[in-house]
Amino acid sequence: MHRYEPLDFDCAGAGEARVDWESGFRLNDQRIAEGLGAALAPRLSDLLDLAMAAYVTDRLRPRRPPGTPRSAEPWARRLPVRLAVRDIEFWCRSEVAAAVMRLLQWLTDDVWEIEFVAGRDRRRWAETQSPLFADPPSAPAHFGLFSGGLDSFLGAEHDLRQGEGELVLISAAPSQNMRVLQRRAVTALADLGPRRLRSIIVPMGVRGSAVTAVASGSRETPEPSQRTRAFVFLVLGSVAAATGGGRELRVYENGVGAMNLPLTEAQFGSHNTRAMRPETLLLAGRLMSLVVEAAFSIFNPSFSLTKVQLCERARAEAREIALCTVSCDTALTHRTSRTHLCGTCTSCLLRRQALRAGGMLDYDRRETAEYRCDVLDLAHGDAGLQRLHYMLSQAAQLEAALAEPAPALADEFPDLRSIHQALAPLGYRDPTELTNSLLSRYVDEWRAFGHPLVDRYLGGLQLRQAA
Repeated sequence: MHRYEPLDFDCAGAGEARVDWESGFRLNDQRIAEGLGAALAPRLSDLLDLAMAAYVTDRLRPRRPPGTPRSAEPWARRLPVRLAVRDIEFWCRSEVAAAVMRLLQWLTDDVWEIEFVAGRDRRRWAETQSPLFADPPSAPAHFGLFSGGLDSFLGAEHDLRQGEGELVLISAAPSQNMRVLQRRAVTALADLGPRRLRSIIVPMGVRGSAVTAVASGSRETPEPSQRTRAFVFLVLGSVAAATGGGRELRVYENGVGAMNLPLTEAQFGSHNTRAMRPETLLLAGRLMSLVVEAAFSIFNPSFSLTKVQLCERARAEAREIALCTVSCDTALTHRTSRTHLCGTCTSCLLRRQALRAGGMLDYDRRETAEYRCDVLDLAHGDAGLQRLHYMLSQAAQLEAALAEPAPALADEFPDLRSIHQALAPLGYRDPTELTNSLLSRYVDEWRAFGHPLVDRYLGGLQLRQAA
């Protein structure tokens, strides 16, 4: 396990490994104060600093250090961080430090060594001044984390129709393209529901100067896995909710996507992102409860549904304008052609599967023109089908395990045991039945995809059972 030198965040002294707010990274917390009409509490500002310190460290400390052979491919790192905070007594409490370390290690599989130091005396605008024309949310307000993807759009649309009071959507925007997408999606949402909708879009990211100055003393490419992005997004949404007087943050991710089970045996641990896993929401909620000294929960109201079911329950108007959302893994970074959606990543494939199985075939046909590659036009051996092979292979593995006695599924996918343990404290009465039902439906939904590979992977079991 490679151990890096510690990064200092807004600490006294000026070494090569010092990273300052705004000069090394950005997170415009002023948007939260302005959007909610309230200054940020010192401890909440500390939590934002902590989230960004973890994110920057994750980005600037590659999992494959300089000089490491590619064949070695290390994953876990030892990541020391020194962070100046406002409330040193709170952050040095054993239960608080343990909650931070447990969440970060769960998300990244790394060993984190965070040293909290006193002396964070520089206060940002968001901490010192309330907006001149304050317009705080009136109770009962609800707060949701909004990415701009299909799941978050349909989840927020359902909340607009079903809930009461104001709905506040908080978004993290690592790029200008992402901000444009999120504004467009929120504008479309605002026309759908009777509830008042408020949007807070917060720019965030690592600055190039920090990459070149700190990243292992070289100009190497920053770590691409970015497993701490989930930490930043959940903290950002939770801080906004707490600042607005809320004690719950809602996230929107279909149950199969939230579980994010491995596609191949080569994936294990945090090789698959755990961003919306029930364990993550539980651990993040517990940390937030310590910070605000009150019960705080992070809840996914879409967990009991597949992506297809999210599409099916949406109103016709919502289905039409859901096409303004983007779910492609590379759409917002692709520059080589005018067609940004790849059509072959797992996000594109799952979105397309949901549209076709969810009674939105016409919408899929309209989107096909936007893909750089239409997998339905590819033959079995084409390289563009690699991820479809992986997804259908997983579906076949799920189908076979579901046909066996109860323990078989958890034996094939051991992550389910941890998921079940986390679902019970989150209020789900029969976690095993819930996940079995979700995964069984997910397998059946693939049959509507319309590619010959579907029968190749999912036809065998039915033929054997018929025989």
